[in-house]
Amino acid sequence: ICLLMSLSLFGQKLYPIQEKYDSFTFKIVLKNGVMNLEQQGSTGLFAYKKGFPEIQQVVMEDADLVLEYQPNNGGDLLSFKTQMQLKKPDGGIVIPQPVEFGDLTSPIGGRRLVWYDLLEYVDDFEGAYTLYVRRSLMGAVNCEAKRPKFAMKDVMPYNYIGFAGIMVLSVGQLFKEAKEEDYNTYKQLWAEGAPDPLLSGYGNTTLARAKKNDDKAKLCTWIGISLLVTNSQFLSLHQVKIKRKQNIYDQFCAPEQKNSLLLSPSKKGVGIVLTF
Repeated sequence: ICLLMSLSLFGQKLYPIQEKYDSFTFKIVLKNGVMNLEQQGSTGLFAYKKGFPEIQQVVMEDADLVLEYQPNNGGDLLSFKTQMQLKKPDGGIVIPQPVEFGDLTSPIGGRRLVWYDLLEYVDDFEGAYTLYVRRSLMGAVNCEAKRPKFAMKDVMPYNYIGFAGIMVLSVGQLFKEAKEEDYNTYKQLWAEGAPDPLLSGYGNTTLARAKKNDDKAKLCTWIGISLLVTNSQFLSLHQVKIKRKQNIYDQFCAPEQKNSLLLSPSKKGVGIVLTF
């Protein structure tokens, strides 16, 4: 069971799948005593990007810059990393230190990326600032490799453990047969009126040995069935995980199929043929 758990729960190795780069240009304006961001020009920051968390808004909260976003449920097979940097009006670049950056639960739902005390880097309230955002998608599939599949090497560990479960059940059956034999011997000695029907030629009491063999048979049966059931469950989980990896590969790694319309003369010499 421990081996199965280590096979199924072992940490996933993540590979870079895609990266998206966006910029958001803004000015910081003071309205009614509150700092606000005034967008300058267009931006693709809020546009839908397949497979990536959706950024909903960028706001100032006191001295902090906040990106509200809606995370995707990637489970243990996908992870997202967001990095930001700020270009000042004079062309200088500011990159936040890890302690200046936070990923928190949003009070309005979803999550928020917070650049703490960004206002400390603002020294020009007339010029425009540009926030550069890089979103990285990491996944448990390697786009440079072949599409994941449930190979024979994946099945073999489960076959070994299933075989072990069957062997333990077989040993349990042997103990059960030994128990039946000892108990039948005991009943026979009792029926024949032996002076001490508990004794046999092996130096142990037949009834006590039958009880021990019965306990061993039950234990082996319980262990064998547990191995088989647990093995089946983890095998199913592994198959589901492979299927999920295939879906990720098909979504992000497989080349997109392009459709085309071909016009060609008909072989009958009349009209043309449209081939899609």
